[in-house]
Amino acid sequence: MLADAHPAHTFVPFENTAIDQSLSARFEQQAACYPDRPAVVSAELQFTYAELNQVANCIARAVLARLGEGEEPVAFLFEEGAFIIAAILGILKAGKIYVPLDPAFPHARMAYMLENSQARLLLTNRKHLSQAHRVAVGGQEILNCDDIDVNIATGNLNRPISAEAGALILYTSGSTGPPKGVLHSHRNLLVETKNYTNDVRICPEDRLSQCHSCSFVNSVRTSMALY
Repeated sequence: MLADAHPAHTFVPFENTAIDQSLSARFEQQAACYPDRPAVVSAELQFTYAELNQVANCIARAVLARLGEGEEPVAFLFEEGAFIIAAILGILKAGKIYVPLDPAFPHARMAYMLENSQARLLLTNRKHLSQAHRVAVGGQEILNCDDIDVNIATGNLNRPISAEAGALILYTSGSTGPPKGVLHSHRNLLVETKNYTNDVRICPEDRLSQCHSCSFVNSVRTSMALY
C-alpha cells in the first residue's frame, strides 16, 4: 500500500554507500540539495534545511569553543521542538556524542545520566536553565543556547568524522536496575535511517511527525529521517 501511494519517480532510495560517513555529512548533503525546503517545524519555530544547517554550525562552534576537539558526550535539556534537532546536529558536527535529557524525567535520573555518561557540557535554553543547574550536580558546564548568536560563523565546519565514531548514548528505562547507557555509532543510526526510508519509501514530499521524546529509541528513525 505504501509503495503504491507514491509515484515511482519521487522515491529516491537510500543507498548502502551512503552509510559510510557521518550523520552530519549526510545531513549537509541533503541541505545542499534542498536548501529552501522546510526541514523541521514545531509550534513556535521552523527551519528550512539551509537555516537548520546554519544554526547547527553555530552550535557546533560554541561546543568546540568550550570543549575543544575530541570525541566525548555532550548532554542537552530542551522541550520537544524544532530547536532540539538543531542541537543534535550541532553536537554531531562538533564530533561529539549527544545525550538527550527529557525535562519530564525526575531530577535524580537526569543527574545520574549526566554523571554516568561523563558529559562535561549541558546544552539548554532559558526555559530550562534553572532545571539544568539543579541536575548538573557533577559540576558540568551549562551552555544557554539562547545566548548563541546564530547569525555569525554559519559555514560548515568540515570536520572529518568516521562512520564508526560514537553519535548517541540512549539510556534504558531503569525498570530492572540503574539505567544503562547504550552507545550508537553514526553508522548504526544511518543504517536505521536507511532501512526506515527504504521500507516505507519516504519521498521528499512526505512529512513525518515526531511523537516520541528524543530520549527514547523509537524517536531515532523519525528524527533522523531528514538525513
